[in-house]
Amino acid sequence: MDLLFPYNESKLKPYLKMATQRIKISNNKRATASTKHKREIAKLLEDGKAEKAIIRVEHVIRDDYTMEAYEIIELMCDLLYERARHLTKSELCPSDLVEAVSTVLWASSRVDISELDGAKKQLQKKYGKEFISLCEENSRNTVNSRVMHKLNVSPPSNLLIRSYLQEIAKEYSVEW
Repeated sequence: MDLLFPYNESKLKPYLKMATQRIKISNNKRATASTKHKREIAKLLEDGKAEKAIIRVEHVIRDDYTMEAYEIIELMCDLLYERARHLTKSELCPSDLVEAVSTVLWASSRVDISELDGAKKQLQKKYGKEFISLCEENSRNTVNSRVMHKLNVSPPSNLLIRSYLQEIAKEYSVEW
């Protein structure tokens, strides 16, 4: 809670709105790249280079997961934008917005959407550093579990890799 530059709803809302726009742009770029990568993977499978295809498909899976997480984060930003007045009026984070606030704060340091940092700064001014730390560590288990799963850095399972490769082979009519 910064006394010199206190929380300002009129600063939070543009960050949230810009974050949703940045997420849309990022997801469009990822989707375009994913299509290109899938074509390349199909060509590798066709040429009998399964090991290279496996490595490449992990990147496609990571992008798919990131896009799914971004979509959820976008919804959370939209919700917070629409309910910003509710945040402003409440001294504590409203219970119906805890998941959205926690998820945005948790994700802000894990995604490449700089506008979330601005939103985080405003929310920190509103709720304090301790609240931010609890959200970033997910100490209260309030972060959306799907976002956490999708942004997890562990490699995808062999079963998932195999199913992606089968789908790509099927989509591009490649015998594999």
